[in-house]
Amino acid sequence: MTRLGIIGSDSSHTEQYGGILNGDLAVAGLRAVKLWGADRAEAERKAAVAGIPAVVDTVDAAMEGVDAVLVVNRNGADHYAPAMRAIERRLPVFVDKPLTEDLDETIAVVRAARAAGVPLLSASALRYDTAIRGLARQLGELGGPRGVTVAIHNDWALYGVHPVDLIVSILGTGATDVYSARDAFTDLVTIHWAGGRFGTIVQARQAFEAYYVTGYARGGIVATHASTEKLRNTYHAFYVETIRVFHGMLQTGRWPIDAEELVQVIAVTVAADRSARERRVVPMAELARL
Repeated sequence: MTRLGIIGSDSSHTEQYGGILNGDLAVAGLRAVKLWGADRAEAERKAAVAGIPAVVDTVDAAMEGVDAVLVVNRNGADHYAPAMRAIERRLPVFVDKPLTEDLDETIAVVRAARAAGVPLLSASALRYDTAIRGLARQLGELGGPRGVTVAIHNDWALYGVHPVDLIVSILGTGATDVYSARDAFTDLVTIHWAGGRFGTIVQARQAFEAYYVTGYARGGIVATHASTEKLRNTYHAFYVETIRVFHGMLQTGRWPIDAEELVQVIAVTVAADRSARERRVVPMAELARL
């Protein structure tokens, strides 16, 4: 059995990932055995839902006697310290989206994990959604992706990383500049790559919850939305797929997403916010690099 410690109880991902692990819904043999949350009462409620046997008082205690760690705090600002602590302990770690909210912190985490030889995964679960993966395959069959548009809800600080992660997963690294126009209701983001590739994001804060993706290829256009499939009417299929990817990392020791791409996702997310605040095109060259 592979024992896992979970850090963070303030997100619905706690009971999603915990329940998937302890219900053998992704793979057999992974168990969430410890949970730490800043609010102990909340952590105890979620541990009961997910079947996690121990709620502990400190982050360090959640990392003692386990084989790997999941950091699932709701806010990216709370990811850096526990991620670094897991790396210091040489524990493979999954950090929920975003890896951090600060680009320098992201670079520090990636460099530390690489130097220590610690397997690291950080991603939006939507990256592993079966419908979106199918769209990426179709774009390849149509001559390769030229552009991707994602429509989402909520605000940039909490959800902007989702569409950026999807777009970078399809178009790759090497973005050249980012422009974002923001008002009280909407963020409209444009990302450019060399050779004319582009990503666009329409974030309507008061829209119905959904993720719609349109891909543009040399040979056609493909559209889809994230799957609504749930296992046992509770667990989103894209979280199940994320745990399968995490399990593969534990088995092989190889990073599912390379270091440059992990950093690119956060760099583009940060650049879009800077662009919206400063009302200008932000060249990616002005941001820190790995």
